[in-house]
Amino acid sequence: MTPLFEKQGSFSSKIRDLCYDVAVKRNGQNFFALVLKCRKNREQDLSVTLLTREQGKVIAVAKGVCKLTSSKRAYLEPGNLVQVQLVETKNWPILTQAKLVADTGKAREDLVQVRRLFLYLEILDLLLTAEEIPVPLWQKIIYLREILLQNMSTRLVRQEFKAILATLGYADESQELTSVTNLVSEVTGNRLCTYEYLRVK
Repeated sequence: MTPLFEKQGSFSSKIRDLCYDVAVKRNGQNFFALVLKCRKNREQDLSVTLLTREQGKVIAVAKGVCKLTSSKRAYLEPGNLVQVQLVETKNWPILTQAKLVADTGKAREDLVQVRRLFLYLEILDLLLTAEEIPVPLWQKIIYLREILLQNMSTRLVRQEFKAILATLGYADESQELTSVTNLVSEVTGNRLCTYEYLRVK
């Protein structure tokens, strides 16, 4: 079977290497992560939801990143790929370091791309838990992010979403999937809100 990232030769070799190098050395709690969402926790802190291969979904506190002098705030935008260091505490893990691997590029300049990106992040947040993600599924997740950012066809996006949902046991790859949002809402019992708050009025 052809590896996912070989389907499109233009993808970042750095992202491809990080995705496939499952034996990459980790010092302590260093992770390659996808930022799913973030919200203000206190005046200068952020609560950041990350998706990692090793631990699945992780909610961490990034202290002081809302300060004007902090460089980490820009790195922790939803959709970015980052290298982070987490320190375990009795409560939430503390995010002590963040290094940007790949941002979302020009996708944020186009409303349609922004909507598709945030829908993707919302679906991952709803479906995935704090459990290790199998390598094939992790590769599918990162690959789908790449095709979304390259603004590829809706048909391809739906096809890759279906592959993820099938891997999770929520869909049958042999059957046509007409609506990703309807299926996810049905499975989780939650109405997806991405299209609501990003709708042009």
